Amino acid sequence: GSEFRYASNARDLALAEANSADGSDGYLQFSNPAQLSHLKSIGISSSFMSLPLSRSIQTLSMSMPLPPFAGIALSLYRSATTDIQGRDLMNQYTEKLDVSNHMGILSFGISPSEKVALGLNVKTYLIQFVDNHSANGIGIDLGLRFTPMEKLVFALKLENISAEMNWKVEVGDEQRQTVESLPLNLGVGCAYQYLKTKLYFQQDIISVDEGESFYRTR
Repeated sequence: GSEFRYASNARDLALAEANSADGSDGYLQFSNPAQLSHLKSIGISSSFMSLPLSRSIQTLSMSMPLPPFAGIALSLYRSATTDIQGRDLMNQYTEKLDVSNHMGILSFGISPSEKVALGLNVKTYLIQFVDNHSANGIGIDLGLRFTPMEKLVFALKLENISAEMNWKVEVGDEQRQTVESLPLNLGVGCAYQYLKTKLYFQQDIISVDEGESFYRTR
């Protein structure tokens, strides 16, 4: 699932995606779908990022409020790598290869009270790999946002719930299938505004199939 771990826009990238408590306008569902409940107007956003090694990220997001205290969004995300040099077993150049990774997200957020908001992402994946190799899958994110006071926000996001990729790989005349489980990511963050300065903190706990966990702080 590393293909979908890139930031969706420049601001999220600059903040190291530490903004689950205070997302970027137009891309709230990527950092925490619970923030959609605070939408004030209809919005359409797009982003393109060109990365080293012939990589790129494209996103398109459409969001709208659902009065009095909810919001909904539809998003498309694509990461791609082009000009991959193909090599055979003798390390001889064969051809240039391209890879495209697509994700569609349907998001919903609601505020049952002034201080608490809940959110949901339903994600679908499609990967077009080289030599007719492909994969598809689905996943779910849950989000929580808590505002105990005006300038302090806490957030929690549980990402990749039951998320799996179903791979179809052609080996000669044979087609093989395998299932890849995506790591479960629990993110806990906060945002505090002091005068004109905003402070962000986020702790991620990433759990993989073998029961091992990794930690990321920013």
